[in-house]
Amino acid sequence: MLKKNTNFRFLFFLFIIVVTILLSNKPHCHGEEYSATWDNVNFKIFNLNILGNHVEAVFSVSFGSKGEVLFSLEQVNAPSETKESSYSNDNIITTPNANLGTEKTYNLKLQYKPEMSTTAVVFILSDWFINDQSVFGVAFNAMDGFGDWKESLQETSSFSKIAMIASSGTDPAEIAIADSEKINQAVTLKMKPLVVLVNIFFDENCSLYKDCEERFQTYLKNIKNKNVIWGVYLIDEYDWIAIQHGYSPKKMRTMINNAITIIKNSLPTTITLGVAATVADDLKKETVLGFPISTDWYSEYGFPNFDLIGFDLYWTQFSLYGCTDNSINAFFKTWEKYAENLRNFLLPGQKIVLIPGTYETADYPISIEEHLQMFNFYKNESKDPRVGATICFLWPSIDGMIGLHDLSNEKKEIWKNF
Repeated sequence: MLKKNTNFRFLFFLFIIVVTILLSNKPHCHGEEYSATWDNVNFKIFNLNILGNHVEAVFSVSFGSKGEVLFSLEQVNAPSETKESSYSNDNIITTPNANLGTEKTYNLKLQYKPEMSTTAVVFILSDWFINDQSVFGVAFNAMDGFGDWKESLQETSSFSKIAMIASSGTDPAEIAIADSEKINQAVTLKMKPLVVLVNIFFDENCSLYKDCEERFQTYLKNIKNKNVIWGVYLIDEYDWIAIQHGYSPKKMRTMINNAITIIKNSLPTTITLGVAATVADDLKKETVLGFPISTDWYSEYGFPNFDLIGFDLYWTQFSLYGCTDNSINAFFKTWEKYAENLRNFLLPGQKIVLIPGTYETADYPISIEEHLQMFNFYKNESKDPRVGATICFLWPSIDGMIGLHDLSNEKKEIWKNF
């Protein structure tokens, strides 16, 4: 009995020391990794993110404890807004829906309740800021067929929070095995894995596989680390694909939403991402989502249920299309027209992904001054609370497009400071 009481006192004082240290830390930002130890149990929280109107974290415990993990979020100076969650799923824990504000400050608290024992606070993050919600990254920095993807991830990890992963092939198991290696590397480098699953869900005609759910489950069975997948890039330029293949807007949207439902049933906290296209004739006629896209495309059918949605309109593309005014200021004005249309039709909880066109072509290089102008433009746009991510297109060089990787160090440094 005496020995037991002595251990209890030791653990109690250890607990006080741990909490005191954590509380004395500087303010924290989301996306960092945290760890703590209590009563020989090691806790780790990583990929701490804001997702829509709740906070989500992937956590681990040092042994297969059956204890309950409690996760609470409390706005500083407003205890009435405390939200607490007492459930977990596959080492993912979330707070219930909360009215998260971009200028609010929160205390984050993790508690652990072993079986047949009392609850203990093991983790407190004080003054946790969420005013920097937008995630920055570069496109295809972990892509098969374009150099050494390991070197690419290593090189981009210092400034890109996103690892955009694309493995070749159409066999779900083979794609999963290749993706798993890339995901492991991304997590090691503290990057958010964004996996491209176009070939899992869509066939060569960009039609949804009839057995797409089975294909996705095969993919998940062969992924060793599915719970750390931050996002799924489901399909590229879906509206242009529909036009090319003669699909109605409703059919394209239905196929995408069916795929999103399948993804969310297995990975409920993983985001889904997609983008719309712009075309040359549209820009030449100075219309917004006009030719050859039906003007009622979005107003009648709405956007697909992506968590993040954006559109492809690049400075290089705009300049080469031969618009009446192809100055960079005219580009910014045209971009704003598209962006306003996007904002007007966002679904509840849906956010925007910005896609700066940072690539160049041999015939049309972009000056350092133009890169700086674009940087300032998109940096300002990223402050909009409706923006959830910024992904530069693109990192490797592909099909005549010279990616950031192969541009001058001066140009790369501009975007590294986003």
